[in-house]
Amino acid sequence: MNEFIKKWCARHSNPYNAVLHAIGIPATIIGVIMFFYLKFLLGFGLIFFGYVLQVVGHIFEGSEVGEVMLIKKIGEKLFSKK
Repeated sequence: MNEFIKKWCARHSNPYNAVLHAIGIPATIIGVIMFFYLKFLLGFGLIFFGYVLQVVGHIFEGSEVGEVMLIKKIGEKLFSKK
């Protein structure tokens, strides 16, 4: 877990990225809860809003979004020659 936190902090060192994630992550989590338990459209809107903030943060940082990195890593493992 310590290694994960160190890597996450390194990828989110730009102050704009950090602020956008501080808003975007809770918005996304609340959106998921609302999507499944309360209001479908409001939940979807919060998920979209939160995710867009995080993507914009990575644009400021100049780094890839975590999901893109994950997809690349999975692709490398699936299609690498051994």
